[in-house]
Amino acid sequence: MTSHYFGELVQRRLRTVSITEAIGMATKNTTKRPDQSETPMQTADRLRRKHGVSLSETASRPLPKSVFDTMWANTTDDGSSDPAR
Repeated sequence: MTSHYFGELVQRRLRTVSITEAIGMATKNTTKRPDQSETPMQTADRLRRKHGVSLSETASRPLPKSVFDTMWANTTDDGSSDPAR
């Protein structure tokens, strides 16, 4: 089934459904799916494993405040980096 054909089917179906019914269908489809959410920590762990990256003890420690202060000092008002600073 091509995406164009599928799009036509969806449009045809939506023309016969009220907004209330559409919201109900969307809610029903959302609640039918199993909960596959993961925490940000789990996502980071999964991506590290996928790409073969491991955290060293050094990488696990937060950077000192001075690093962030320097980074923000080198940023312009619009958020872009200003290497001249």
